[in-house]
Amino acid sequence: MSDDPSVPDKDEQSARDHVLHAPGISIETTDIGYDRLKGDRRAPPRLRRIDIVVLLLLLLATGLTRFIRLSDPGAVLPASDPTCTASPPIGKTCYEPIPTDEVHYIPDARDVLRYGTESDSRVSAEDGPYIVHPPVAKWFIAAGMRIFGDRPFGWRFFGALFGTFSVLIMYLLALRLWGSPWWAAAAGTLLAADGLWFMQSRTAMLDIYVAVFVLAGIWLLVVDRDVTQPDHRGFRWWRVAAGAMFGLAIASKWDALPFIAVGIASTMAWDAVRARDAADRRYAAKIAGTLGALVLLPIAIYIASYTPWFVDSHRYNLPQCSKETTTFSFGVYHLGGLAGQWLCYQHEVYNFHANLQKYVPTTDPTTGKTVKTPGHPYYGNAWTWPWIGRPVAHYYQSTGSGSKQLDSEILGLPNPMIWWPGFFIGFIALAWWTYKKDTTASFIFSLFVAGWFPFLILGDALGKPVFMFYATPLVPYVVLTLVHVLYRSVRRWPQLTPYVVGYVVACVGAFAYFYPILAALPIPYNGAFGWARHIWFSDRFHFFKIKGDCSVPNKIKLLCWI
Repeated sequence: MSDDPSVPDKDEQSARDHVLHAPGISIETTDIGYDRLKGDRRAPPRLRRIDIVVLLLLLLATGLTRFIRLSDPGAVLPASDPTCTASPPIGKTCYEPIPTDEVHYIPDARDVLRYGTESDSRVSAEDGPYIVHPPVAKWFIAAGMRIFGDRPFGWRFFGALFGTFSVLIMYLLALRLWGSPWWAAAAGTLLAADGLWFMQSRTAMLDIYVAVFVLAGIWLLVVDRDVTQPDHRGFRWWRVAAGAMFGLAIASKWDALPFIAVGIASTMAWDAVRARDAADRRYAAKIAGTLGALVLLPIAIYIASYTPWFVDSHRYNLPQCSKETTTFSFGVYHLGGLAGQWLCYQHEVYNFHANLQKYVPTTDPTTGKTVKTPGHPYYGNAWTWPWIGRPVAHYYQSTGSGSKQLDSEILGLPNPMIWWPGFFIGFIALAWWTYKKDTTASFIFSLFVAGWFPFLILGDALGKPVFMFYATPLVPYVVLTLVHVLYRSVRRWPQLTPYVVGYVVACVGAFAYFYPILAALPIPYNGAFGWARHIWFSDRFHFFKIKGDCSVPNKIKLLCWI
């Protein structure tokens, strides 16, 4: 078998544009790698009635899993509770947010409703560093509160909506990459069945918004690649739309930047191939267009997202940046006024992140020596992501005792059936196929690297804090990695088709199994399907006879799900 999809073997050539059959299902096999770059204007395959039905059923199932019990957890709190007095609700009733991390973003969203921007009227100077993320994702949390009220369903509504429609975006992206509605449905199904993606879709946090905006931008760039002719002149609106998505992504959280870099590099590479094949000498103009759409436009959207900050007197600012005389200097230029204050604020946000440390010095009470301990019990290491070493427990509650004990938890746990083969098989396969010039593999591999390697460098090599939920924007590319492995396997060995279908079903089954600890569904502590049996890595239950390190004090956990 050739590793270059553009040079198929004889057996692959005979299978091209044919249909592989399994009981009750057919999988189209088309070869779309390098040929997509040659300038042929291509549309994805026309969806048949069965394809549309499958897509609608997939979206319906995804939406149901996101919206059912969306208000749980969310107990009513007394007005005197510190959570309520620190950030008074909009309305008479105060509800309990999820401790990690809704407690930060719901107060910000309340300020957005009251003033249009995060406010300095509710926080002390010591609390200031917690408002260190741009505002766009908080606008959506605030919009849900405006429509449905200041209650859990309102806080989480748009996150669930984004999580649902992300499956449609994944479907459309996969349709472009592999040209088959069934492979697109497989990719959408695996994304919907991932536990971390599911959990982030149901909490009032920022990561799902960043991840979906990035995914939408990547899809739009692939559409731009497929529909743009080598001799195209004028605006490339798909690319401009991708730039807008990237702008909204960085205006939600800076984690989007590595993915944007991959998008820029990929677009330039695609244009370079077209320019070479078509002997087009206007490549410099195309570079300028790419930089305008994917660099200048996102920067403009990022700055524009702070418009309420500029116009409202309640704007949040750090003490060192809030003086009328504050100036910000770069080179020989000095900016004062609000512009200087805003640049000072952005610089301090950068300093906050740059100076965060994973470990804090403490004194050992027994020896009196200074030791370094993790600054948060759920700090992890990015190099433990492949085996899901330290997922974050965002919520946990236990009621009753003995045989009547019920446990509720929200654990940010990726689906092991997707995650483990994605890292241990898929990532290695992508690296090899990239070396062998499989253009689809190299594209997905670059996105995988963008979602993982920054945390390996910043979090592990430089000692910066890392949480498992930082991997949320990486989830779609773990899924695409896995689907590409399955796609190439079935192309080489068509008899594997029933096993691939069975594997996708098994991933959905694994999601159903872990659902209780992803969605705070009260379940018994013991029993075959009890809480303890879902916690595979701990000191209480040894999955594969591997003992966890949950009881080791003052260490970053490497194998602990509690």
